[in-house]
Amino acid sequence: ICFVLMNTFCNVPYDAWGPELSEDSAERTRLFFLSGLMDGCGTVAALAMPFIGFKIAKHWGLTEDICVPTEEVVHKCSVGISCGLYEENGPGYEFAVNVSFAHSFAGYEKELLGYDCDGLSTATPHSIFEMQALSTFCDCVSTCEQACSSANRAWGFAITGGIFGVWYVLTQLANCSIVQERPAPPEGRRAAAPIVPSLLNTMKNPAFSTLLPAWAADAVSAAVFLSLCPYFVMYVIAPEYQSLEDSPFNLDCKEGARAISSSSHYDRRCSTMVVLGAGVMSALVAAAVSTPLWLHAVKKHGKVKTWLFWSLTMAVTNFAFAVLDKAWIRSVVFVCALNGIPIAAKFLADAVLADIIDYDEYLTGTRNEAVYTMFKSFLPKVMAIPAAAIPLSVMNAMGHVPTENGKIQYQPEAVRTSIKVMASLISGLAALFAWWQKRKYPLTSDAMLDKIRSGVAAHKRGEASPDPLTGVEYSVVEFSDEENESGVWDLEHFRGVQVVQAIVDNPTVGLAQLTMRANIEFLGATLFLISSLLGMFFSLPLLWNAEWSVVPTLFAVALGFSFICFGFTFLRLVAVRRMVATPPAKELAEKVLKARLQEKALADARAEMAGLPPPPEEPRSDPSPSPSAPAAQAPVPVAAPPPASGEAPAQAPSDGGRASRRRGAPAAAPAAAEAAAAAPPAPAEAAPASPQPPDSPDSSPAATTTDRASRRQRGGGAAADAATAAAAPPAGPVETTPAVEAPAPAPASATPERTSRRQRGAAAEASAAPTEAEVSSPAQPAAEAESTEAATTTGDRASRRRRGAPSEAAEAPAAPAPAQGPGQLDAEDEW
Repeated sequence: ICFVLMNTFCNVPYDAWGPELSEDSAERTRLFFLSGLMDGCGTVAALAMPFIGFKIAKHWGLTEDICVPTEEVVHKCSVGISCGLYEENGPGYEFAVNVSFAHSFAGYEKELLGYDCDGLSTATPHSIFEMQALSTFCDCVSTCEQACSSANRAWGFAITGGIFGVWYVLTQLANCSIVQERPAPPEGRRAAAPIVPSLLNTMKNPAFSTLLPAWAADAVSAAVFLSLCPYFVMYVIAPEYQSLEDSPFNLDCKEGARAISSSSHYDRRCSTMVVLGAGVMSALVAAAVSTPLWLHAVKKHGKVKTWLFWSLTMAVTNFAFAVLDKAWIRSVVFVCALNGIPIAAKFLADAVLADIIDYDEYLTGTRNEAVYTMFKSFLPKVMAIPAAAIPLSVMNAMGHVPTENGKIQYQPEAVRTSIKVMASLISGLAALFAWWQKRKYPLTSDAMLDKIRSGVAAHKRGEASPDPLTGVEYSVVEFSDEENESGVWDLEHFRGVQVVQAIVDNPTVGLAQLTMRANIEFLGATLFLISSLLGMFFSLPLLWNAEWSVVPTLFAVALGFSFICFGFTFLRLVAVRRMVATPPAKELAEKVLKARLQEKALADARAEMAGLPPPPEEPRSDPSPSPSAPAAQAPVPVAAPPPASGEAPAQAPSDGGRASRRRGAPAAAPAAAEAAAAAPPAPAEAAPASPQPPDSPDSSPAATTTDRASRRQRGGGAAADAATAAAAPPAGPVETTPAVEAPAPAPASATPERTSRRQRGAAAEASAAPTEAEVSSPAQPAAEAESTEAATTTGDRASRRRRGAPSEAAEAPAAPAPAQGPGQLDAEDEW
């Protein structure tokens, strides 16, 4: 526990330092490549260091109490002194008296010294020796030899830990002294946000939230494989139990007797530790050899494509372990080398995370390297707890036979099969899911990264910039440290627009609802914690039951998750109580609401571009006529004049044309066409707007989203301005053509909503009345006739009635719209 805590405490700042050293994505990739290369060198050194530690412990006599000469071992075992308690209790229990067979060997030490307990010679024991007594004697010798090997390993790993601990401290001190951190801004560093808002704010970053499931799956895959890797070699490959029939070396290991390093018949090919070390060494060598190839692939195919290929190879190479079987020593070394190839590309994951941190700076205006590296390392550790504990419990439930006095036991077929399935298939499927999820990563090109950098620079200047993913204009809402401490951080404990909207509308009711929600969440987390604690306490006796030992393991995993939930909900409850005691100012809450509405607009645009179901929208201001509406509510179509000679018939406008009209392009009505046709010829001043092509940039999903937001902002202000313009008298005399009869008033059955739209249509017509030159233009009749016929063909009657015709409003002001005051908007303008 202390090691893991200190690992997080020290290495999270170290990992966060990497993305901070450079703002250039390609330079960071090379930086992480070199870091990964040196990491591999350190791993090779760590693999070799325990063997050096064995020699150091032996040379310094650190294990001389248990590692005694063979003659002394034979003497002690012949007089009834055994080493059976050393494996369980350690130093101080090297030799313990056991007189149960001592009388059988009195006076026969010479014969026992020459007896081959491994059975590799033809020497015949003395006839006085009973076979049972000889078996007990040989077990005593084997146990003492195993105890000596265990003592050497323990001291070897202890020396390795001490050496690397000193190395870590010295190198980190040198690192902090030589490498300079990015300088603080002139105004100083901002105060750090609390833990809960920091974690929740990372979920606003779509690049990060997309990869969270992938990283969790990678953590499960790695934890399952690493927890079972020693057992895979020990029980599936089983070097100690090679026989002449299945050994690739025609070697009989005598059920592990030849795997003891102190034995006179020792053969390293019979040792699990040696075979496992050979596999790890082959993986590291393959990683070192393939590292330049991965860097070349990044330069040729790009970082993201190479990163995805790396993730796929992680899954494929895991599946290769499924074909291995007993005594396949050469094959397991080769498969380990295959698994070492993707290990070399681990630096790509760090480079991708650095790009994600850049995008977070675009969204928030601040650098949060430590938050992201902490969250990225925290989630795998949480997932690794069940992923490492449950497979061992399953193996135990399948009938695992533990070691006896340090001697590895041959396992039942069910145990060997379960290890193969979990270490290869389950681990590989988890890695395959991670690859599939990573394919949704949005920052796929260098052009996007360039837009992120330019957007960050624009935000630092206080300007808006287009979002690299959607093209929607976005600006950062800045909060000062005083505002953060006055309520922004407390509000950031809860996500969503509705939470802040409720507080803005009615702080008392909104905070009361939020308090109830926080209390319910905290109560649920408390019950979860108590249930897990009680379940683990009462299930502890099942640990000694091979069939049900998985139950306390599951309760222990649940207890870990319950601690996380308890702490999370407790901090949220504390934040709510602070807001109840000191409610945030209305202006501050509105500012937070503005920021969240911007974030929601980006999220909606991303969902629309991805083809996801859009969130529920509020009613539109120009709904299409309902099929069940009364026929009297439909406008009476006005016939358009025939096209001029030599002109092609008008065509229906495209979707781009409708988008252009939504952005304010003029749309001619039938009455305007007739009025313009009767006007005398005059030079044309401007041509009507042409329909927008379907593939126009303005008709993209991003532009459509921007238009919708713009229409929401204009809202009812446009209706009020139009009504004022309709009620005002004209500025001067205008020469007009004969008036066109206005449409008849709507019948009594018409709804107030349609009546309001008709009034606003007349107001819009008045505000758009044409000038004398426009009315008398000779080129206008034909153009407006084409537009009129196109509008009639498409049947966009509701839009024509809303926008109206300029001439019709100027000549037939029979139904002026009453002026609307501020805030007097009907339901269809509210949104």
